[in-house]
Amino acid sequence: MAQITTASYSQSSEFQPHYYPDLELFAAFQKIREQHSSFPSALPDHLPKKVKSTLCWRGAELQETDYVFQLSPEHLQEINRACSHFIASGLDISDASPETFVLSSLAQTLASKRQSLHTGHGLTLFRGLDSARYSRKENICIFAGLASHMAECFGTQSGGKTLSRFKGPARLVTDPQTHCRIPVHTDQGDVVAMYTLSPTGVGGRGTFASVGTIYNEMASSAPELLAHLFEDEWPMDRPPNGKGLDGDGLYYRRPIMFLTEGNPEMMFSRGAIIQSPRGMRPPGIPNVTEDQNYALDAVHFAASKHLLRIEYLQGDLLFFNNRRLLHGRDAFSDRNGKHRHILRLWLKDEKLAGPAPHPTLRTLWAKIFDTSSCAEKAERQWPMEPDKS
Repeated sequence: MAQITTASYSQSSEFQPHYYPDLELFAAFQKIREQHSSFPSALPDHLPKKVKSTLCWRGAELQETDYVFQLSPEHLQEINRACSHFIASGLDISDASPETFVLSSLAQTLASKRQSLHTGHGLTLFRGLDSARYSRKENICIFAGLASHMAECFGTQSGGKTLSRFKGPARLVTDPQTHCRIPVHTDQGDVVAMYTLSPTGVGGRGTFASVGTIYNEMASSAPELLAHLFEDEWPMDRPPNGKGLDGDGLYYRRPIMFLTEGNPEMMFSRGAIIQSPRGMRPPGIPNVTEDQNYALDAVHFAASKHLLRIEYLQGDLLFFNNRRLLHGRDAFSDRNGKHRHILRLWLKDEKLAGPAPHPTLRTLWAKIFDTSSCAEKAERQWPMEPDKS
């Protein structure tokens, strides 16, 4: 375990950031900080002492019926008809929309569930699809078609793809395909959609936490660390403007927590801020400070107290608010003839979520969700097969 080197309230020049949160280390840090008279004991005046919202929930309080919608046989028939009609039309998958993937009775339910992502609990899981009965193209068509009813437009992910596939484990800890536990974080965009074509053999439950609940927990237990999350000083890799603070496009700085109409939101991943054991963070990017590292740990432990865990079943189609919920995943292994295969989409819904909460994020999302620059072939944007490892 790493050693606490703080001899006073000031930052230690010997501090080395740690990627994985360590509860014992965090408790020791807090104890040392509390021994000093300069230790802040309250939030700055511009931050609310507590926030209240339907998105401020504790995992133990939610019932499965609060977020799972069971598709009926009639719903499935309607989805099948819409899929057949869309494929027969010859349109590209990128053209999926409520006008081209037509759902009559189910459309109203989807509109209600879309609203709930922003004013309800922030997540909804459609259950009942049998992904094994569909072809690869049909599964992608259904995923894109239903997603088009749940947000405004699709975003571009790594490699220029609109659709990302996660199949089996990868070697990098920061890679979503790793079998290791992934700490809570956000992706990009307002909403993330995930479609489970095949679940894991053992483990791999999704973990979710309310940003509002994390805020309230930290406001009570670690107000000075909570305040750090709002500072415009977090060194992030991959500057949206391509130039960055160093002029070479290595890094930029921004907050990782924001207040939007009084509601806390987050946008970060640990691997973009701290070098992971097997990650690829470029050298030359400044390290986080001791306070920042432990502020990230405080987020992790506040989230861990109130996690919602979801066991993904075959055919589960999940949508969640990417700005007001953090998500992660338990470790997993492919056993018993089961091999994890999950599809993911990044979605924008400015009508219900509002604009991105920071200028650098607005620059980034302008690129991710720039539909006018989608000149790639549909086969590349919406790959039918996973990338070869």
